[in-house]
Amino acid sequence: IVFLVVNVTVSPYLVDSPSMEPGIQVGDRMVVSTLAYKFNFGSPQRGDVIIFHPPSNLNQTYVKRVIGIPGDRISITPTSVIVNGHTLNEPYITLLDPSAPESANVLPTITLRANQYFVLGDNRQNSDDSRFFGYVPRANLIGKVEFIYWPLTDLRSVATYSNVFSGVGR
Repeated sequence: IVFLVVNVTVSPYLVDSPSMEPGIQVGDRMVVSTLAYKFNFGSPQRGDVIIFHPPSNLNQTYVKRVIGIPGDRISITPTSVIVNGHTLNEPYITLLDPSAPESANVLPTITLRANQYFVLGDNRQNSDDSRFFGYVPRANLIGKVEFIYWPLTDLRSVATYSNVFSGVGR
């Protein structure tokens, strides 16, 4: 029974892409709460790191950070991400050359509808995310990343940086 409960509520996940660097590295192993968003136990929040199937390929799984939730207005300039008119100060993203744009993909303002989520990788220069495939439907969500368990020397919970989104409101 314990084995069944554990395998239904959490799942291991191996990171195979640098899209979430520097916080999450290729080769990290994570525990994902598969019940976090099922059966109305909760909804993804801005800052959550999630595992999902991208709408462009349901056979793949991606790990990204939730930037926008239903009802949010999102826009992206070459130097910033703006949610509901609030420019995010994102300490978790990979910064390359200070003069380099954060994103070469400018996005005019979009408004997310019910059950739509906007996700971005923390390594904006090397991430296939909502800038390319659009919003992620709630039905594609697998779960919330709770912590990294491997390598053991780096055992830690995954930060949501909720303070980054504190001024966003609606």
